[in-house]
Amino acid sequence: MATEGVDWIQDAVEEIDPARHSVRTRAERRIGYDFLVGCPGLQIDWDKIVGLRDALTTPQGSSNYDCTLATKTWEMIRGVPGW
Repeated sequence: MATEGVDWIQDAVEEIDPARHSVRTRAERRIGYDFLVGCPGLQIDWDKIVGLRDALTTPQGSSNYDCTLATKTWEMIRGVPGW
């Protein structure tokens, strides 16, 4: 699946670095991003990925899997250029 300007990378994320706008995958690949959409699966374990819990406390991080972050997530979506 591909959309112009979007890459769908099917790999496990081991670490998120929101300050550097990058993630590190299980295959030791370092990937930079402007916007990151993560699909963590059905079990919520914020501590499974190093930096994820901290990323959720930054202006750049949110999740629709936590109802306390729903408003933040919606505001982030509304802020995406072209939406």
